[in-house]
Amino acid sequence: MSAPAFARLAELHSQLAAVYAAMAAEPASVPAEDRAVGLEEAAMLFNADALTPGLPALLVEGAGDVMSWHHYAGVGEHVAVGLLGVALTPTKVALLKTARPSKVVVALDNEPEAQRRALLYVEDLRMQGFDACLGRWEGGKSAGDGARLKEVADSVSTVRAMWERGAGR
Repeated sequence: MSAPAFARLAELHSQLAAVYAAMAAEPASVPAEDRAVGLEEAAMLFNADALTPGLPALLVEGAGDVMSWHHYAGVGEHVAVGLLGVALTPTKVALLKTARPSKVVVALDNEPEAQRRALLYVEDLRMQGFDACLGRWEGGKSAGDGARLKEVADSVSTVRAMWERGAGR
């Protein structure tokens, strides 16, 4: 592991330790979204230590999707990180902010409910200052199926139009 990568991992580890300490000291300070999904899942993004400032991040649902993306796509432009579930909690957004990706492509599974969440996440990330866009899988349900990624919406107006046409309902 390179020195910068090791330093980044150490930084993320200390931030995570601080989050755990704060949660243990003041349980009421834990956001409701984090309490709903459980401490470990709420506080983590699988493979977050691989994010590189200035490079795009690919937000997928689970660890299997992350591993499959990197298996099928190889070492490409996007670094995949997994939500470890379906909730994009404030803690996970904070981890993304710390990583400073150039863009976040939200590519959840090709299922109606997951696509609705993905549209909401894109808009939420954009409101928080991220350059975010929607990604869809072609040729399968997810990265875990070896599907190909297609970026389909890179503007808030496009995301809203998709929502209004029924992709979000």
